[in-house]
Amino acid sequence: MLVGALAETPVARVALSMRAWDRREIFAGRWEYDPVVLARQVCEWSALGAVVHAVDGEPVAVVNAAWSTPVVLSVGMFATDRWGEVARPASRWCATTFRSLLVGSGARRAECWSMVGHLEAHAWLRWLGFRPECEAVRGRGGERFVLFGCEVG
Repeated sequence: MLVGALAETPVARVALSMRAWDRREIFAGRWEYDPVVLARQVCEWSALGAVVHAVDGEPVAVVNAAWSTPVVLSVGMFATDRWGEVARPASRWCATTFRSLLVGSGARRAECWSMVGHLEAHAWLRWLGFRPECEAVRGRGGERFVLFGCEVG
């Protein structure tokens, strides 16, 4: 596994071929369904982030955090179907290096909205120390989401 900085081309490659659940979850809460626009905005709006590459150099996942208030970072992750190849080392990287970056940013809290039913994401967020806090309708089609949060600072 290789970790690189956020750049529009690798982020777009992941966005264009992301897993079905990630696509469903992300685009339920966006104005448009355009992976290229998503990639551009992830790169423009993220305070922190990285692209996870497989051993062969192919971008597989995007991890990012964007400020939603002066002390809260909204975090996210989306991946291609090759996630299984990098899941363990990427998860360790998120739990150590990325978490250190969150703490060093001055944020006091990190949060993530995840669609009800996206059980793999919910388990991963719990493993990273996030806890479910509430549910709300956040999708344009009435989809319900769970707010996961954790203190970082």
